[in-house]
Amino acid sequence: MKTVLIAVLLLAGMVVSNGAEPAAGFRGDFQIGCNVAWFEGAYNHDFGANPDHPYWGTTFDAAKYKETLEGLSKHGAKLLRVWAYEEEEGWKFGSDGKLEGLDNQFLDNWKKFLAESVPEGVKLHVSLLDSNAYSPKSGKSERAVKLFVEGKDTYIEKVLKPFVQMLAGSSKVVSIDLINEPEAMVKGGDANYTDSGLSWDEVRAFIKDSAAACKEAAPGLQVACSSGWHGLGNIKSGKFDSLGLDFLEAHMYDDNPDIPPAGSVNALPILLGEYGQATESSDDKLQLDVTRKFLAGTKSLGYLGALMWHHGDLKNPDHLSLRKSDGSWRPAADVMLEAAKDW
Repeated sequence: MKTVLIAVLLLAGMVVSNGAEPAAGFRGDFQIGCNVAWFEGAYNHDFGANPDHPYWGTTFDAAKYKETLEGLSKHGAKLLRVWAYEEEEGWKFGSDGKLEGLDNQFLDNWKKFLAESVPEGVKLHVSLLDSNAYSPKSGKSERAVKLFVEGKDTYIEKVLKPFVQMLAGSSKVVSIDLINEPEAMVKGGDANYTDSGLSWDEVRAFIKDSAAACKEAAPGLQVACSSGWHGLGNIKSGKFDSLGLDFLEAHMYDDNPDIPPAGSVNALPILLGEYGQATESSDDKLQLDVTRKFLAGTKSLGYLGALMWHHGDLKNPDHLSLRKSDGSWRPAADVMLEAAKDW
């Protein structure tokens, strides 16, 4: 009963489990939203340069990004999950390869984005690192050790703290996701299904220290970490417990989702940060049905909100994209709008 009450209190705008008042974006209504992730299909170079491929430059365009967010807002999405420096985007390294901090262009573009591109009434949930970029499949397992284990303190002081301090200066940002789907770089059957990668202990230490640093540098922001690859399994088993997080973020892909009450999964409130169909083929009716099921289920069962995956790249839309290559919106967008009006 206590676990259910915690989620209900947060939704009602009262007090979260750690005694802190929730950020403005988590007061009151159930959060209907969408993932934008990277803009214009520019993974790891939509706000700053990719250190591995600096010649790509950046696609940053405040006016275009505003158009994307305005379109989502008009279709009922009021909480948008945007990715920041997923694979070291906008990071500066010295000639010796050591991390020096964030590039000024990256920071300036984010400031411009927050000031000019985010419509009134829209709030942002900003996801920082992407664990998928450091999975064994990526070939960057050694880099993961250098960043998440050996270089943890350097990252926190030179990248994390300055960035979240900047975010906290904007009323548009309400929360952050420390790592997208950390399971991707963790070894084991309850993570990346291989015997290669970091341990849960190493990643939990990284999350815990990062969360503490965020609370110190930007106490007004709510801090979460997302869990993917295993549905609600790792959240339920306690992999994200006792890390100083304000809420948890789950990712689920299912054609016919069986959603348990949030309070039965974990004592902390849960945001469904990604959802979509499991079938990998473009089907408007299936996407429509799945969107209805996830929105109705999570609202009635005590979740903070549900964010669809994803707006998509107009140049190369996939089966989960909310828009087609001609810019038109798929029917599922109307479901978000109907829900926003009805609720």
